Amino acid sequence: MNWHFPEKWSLKARVTLFTLVIFLFGIWSLAFYASRTLREDIERLLGEQQFSAASFVGKKIDQELANRLGTLTEFAPLVLPTIPQGPVAVQALLERRPYLASLFNGGVSVYRPDGTVIAAVPNGAERLQADTVEFDSVAAALKEGITSVGRPFAGGKSPGPAVGLAAPIHDAAGTVIGALVGVVNFGELNFLNNITGGRYGKTGGYLLVAPQHRLIVTATDEQRNLEFLPAPGINPIMDRFFDGFEGSEVFFNPLGEEVLISAKSVSVAGWYLAVSLPTAEAFAPIRALQQRMLIAAIFLTLLAGGLTWWMIRRQLAPVIAAARSLVAMSTANSRPEPLTVTRQDEIGDLFRSFNQLLGIVAQREDELRESEHLLRESQTITGLGSYSIDADTARWTSSEVFDRIFGIDDSYERSMAGWAALIHPDDRLAVLDYLKEDVLGRNQSFDREFRILRHSDGAQRWVRGLGGVEFDEAGRPLKMRGLIQDITERKYTELALLESNQMNREIIASASEGIIVYGPDLRYRVWNPYMEQLTGMSAQNVIGHDPWEIVPFMAESGVMLRVERALTGETP
Repeated sequence: MNWHFPEKWSLKARVTLFTLVIFLFGIWSLAFYASRTLREDIERLLGEQQFSAASFVGKKIDQELANRLGTLTEFAPLVLPTIPQGPVAVQALLERRPYLASLFNGGVSVYRPDGTVIAAVPNGAERLQADTVEFDSVAAALKEGITSVGRPFAGGKSPGPAVGLAAPIHDAAGTVIGALVGVVNFGELNFLNNITGGRYGKTGGYLLVAPQHRLIVTATDEQRNLEFLPAPGINPIMDRFFDGFEGSEVFFNPLGEEVLISAKSVSVAGWYLAVSLPTAEAFAPIRALQQRMLIAAIFLTLLAGGLTWWMIRRQLAPVIAAARSLVAMSTANSRPEPLTVTRQDEIGDLFRSFNQLLGIVAQREDELRESEHLLRESQTITGLGSYSIDADTARWTSSEVFDRIFGIDDSYERSMAGWAALIHPDDRLAVLDYLKEDVLGRNQSFDREFRILRHSDGAQRWVRGLGGVEFDEAGRPLKMRGLIQDITERKYTELALLESNQMNREIIASASEGIIVYGPDLRYRVWNPYMEQLTGMSAQNVIGHDPWEIVPFMAESGVMLRVERALTGETP
């Protein structure tokens, strides 16, 4: 990004603006990250808590339905002896078992194989008039001989939905000769009243869903009883629950309301129990926290802007005074006086730099030697990261140092595509061709320097890759193992050294005094332009020659002995 400021903008205004922009980016990024992280954490925690509630209630419903199916299965053999005696005997048997009414508030019936009712409690006379199969569970018991929970249906005269549970009645030969059916009416007092009768939270509730029929069996909101749910493909998250997913999700329900819903299967009936809570209630605390964070961010932004302006104005006061002094000095005929150094900080260093008019060449030589020392240090202190690539799976593993160099973590995709994505686009094709043609194709060792783009921050780094390939007996590659070294500092140091050497040559060439440099063999290596002017001899005719070939008295004056001592490190 290129910033263009009006010429009249002061340094204080620019630094303040830059600092404020950085602060704003940091504080607002932190606020956004914290807000998003808190929402995700709260969503996860609420989802876990809500799923725990759904699991508890779902298990309870599963147990209640299993208990009722078990009761029908155990009671069916007791009905068998009464069927040959006629409907009166069957009716009497049912009426002598009052506990059946406590389990099946919608009544219990015995059916013939043709689907007509033999006997029923309560209201036996009314039920005996039925001559067709009322429930699909009855059909399953009579035709397939299985115990099942049927499709939910409207409870008839009683309000609310109902569901039938049926068990087959087998004779001694195993032939189905009837069916025992119990009905649970969820509109009347039943085992769900103490479970789903209340709300979850202030506005949430429970839903018992039959996914095979895409139907709500019963719900805390009674208006949703026996509500048909959307067809497949309309709501992907709801389809996941229909397919058996157990857990928590945030989505828009058929009423258009965003809710946090948790589902647990009720395996006996093939249903699932859902606990639903509107996100307006679930995430109310995080929204309040987000508002407080917004207010705090605005306050901190204003405070940071004011403090930054005050601090910069205070820190730059000596610079402004020095600038005025320099303007005054430029118009005066007197000798410039050194600037007064009043502070031992960067501004003091700046003033001392203005006062240093001598020793520039020596200082630059010292800096050059220091640069060379730093280069040697950077070459000895290197970090090496290891890696291993499996040829069959194209998956790779790497060490902690490797991951730190490339800016990745354990979640990064460890495929060859993921590896290639880390290589700088300008080097990617060449490196991959080198790996394919030379390393794998010619069984050569991998040794190449290339650039990468760190995954974490996109920063460009230079690395040197080393490696070797392990082949099987048929010559097929098995594994490639090697090392990666971050050579960015070395690369940058090499560039700095070239720049320093160029600057050194420019200094020597522009020096207003003669400069001669001897090599280890005591021959001339440097003969600067000033020496050419001073002696009238060009560097081309001097460099590479012995001193006494150019200046004969050098061999007799003892000068060369002192040069030799200087080359060995002694003080001449």
